Amino acid sequence: MTAYDTSAPNAGGPSTGGESTGNAYTGSPGTAGGRRPDTGATTSGGSVVPTVSAVVVGVLVGLAGTFVHRLSHEALPEGLAGALVLVVLGGVFARAAADRVGVLLYALAALLTALALTYLSPNQDVLVTNDLASRLWLLGLPIAGLIAAATPSVWYSDHPRRPNAAQAGR
Repeated sequence: MTAYDTSAPNAGGPSTGGESTGNAYTGSPGTAGGRRPDTGATTSGGSVVPTVSAVVVGVLVGLAGTFVHRLSHEALPEGLAGALVLVVLGGVFARAAADRVGVLLYALAALLTALALTYLSPNQDVLVTNDLASRLWLLGLPIAGLIAAATPSVWYSDHPRRPNAAQAGR
C-alpha cells in the first residue's frame, strides 16, 4: 500500500469513524480543497463567491478607470495608461478566481459601469468626453479584458507542470 492509495480505509489520514477521508494528492471529495482531479472544478458550489467578486471588482475598476482616464501631465496620458493596466490586472484576478466566465463577467461589469457613467449623469456632468483619451478608454477597456481572458490556463493551475520526456533527459 502506498501513501496515496485510497482503496484502503483511512488512507486519506486520521479519522474517527473509520471512513476514508479522501486523497490529498488527487483532491478527491473529503479533502480541504474539494477539487475534482479531472476538471479542477470544486465539488461543492464554491464558484459563486469568486464569480460575484469578479463582478464587484469589474464595477470598481470601471468606476476608478472612468474617473482617472483623463488625467495627464504634459500630454502624457498617465491616467489612461494606469486605467488600462488596472483593467488587465483586474482581469487576471477574475481569471484566477473564476476562470473565463469570471473574466467575461468582469469585463462586462467594467464596461457597463463605464458606459453608465458616460451616458447617465443626473447633473449633466461629463466624465467621458468626446476626446481621444475618452474614446481610447471606451475602446481599450474591452480589449484589455480580452487580453486578460487570453492568458494561458497554466498560469492559474494549482498543479505543477511535469517536464516532458525531452526536457527530462537534459
